[in-house]
Amino acid sequence: MGEYLIKPYEISVWKNELIQDGNEQRFVERKLAIIGSNTMTGLNKVYDPVFNKKMNGEKSLTFSLKYKYVDTYTGEEVTNPFVSLLTNESRVKLHYDDKWYEFTVKEHKESSEESSWEYTCTDAFVLELSKQGYNIT
Repeated sequence: MGEYLIKPYEISVWKNELIQDGNEQRFVERKLAIIGSNTMTGLNKVYDPVFNKKMNGEKSLTFSLKYKYVDTYTGEEVTNPFVSLLTNESRVKLHYDDKWYEFTVKEHKESSEESSWEYTCTDAFVLELSKQGYNIT
């Protein structure tokens, strides 16, 4: 079973960007947006985040994000801009308990009753180290 994030946390979306530095090209990591934290109050933020650490070292993160919500000031239905940032293989980082964890979005399911998507992210480092399951080879 996972752990609901009760301590201060931040969930953000990241992207590698190609930079021309003189005659050299290199990738630089860039934060696109903070999509959830313990201090965010907007309706477009992540809700129900669950951080799961398994005994074999594998980590996962699940959360939900509304794709449409009603703006409390205007009363109009608004499309959540964060949804377009989260596609399969998007990079998501979690800052929790003074540590950074890096994940890759592997699955998302729609819940039409709640106008939301549920995202499942797996540990990026486990996938990079092993191509045969979750054991390091």
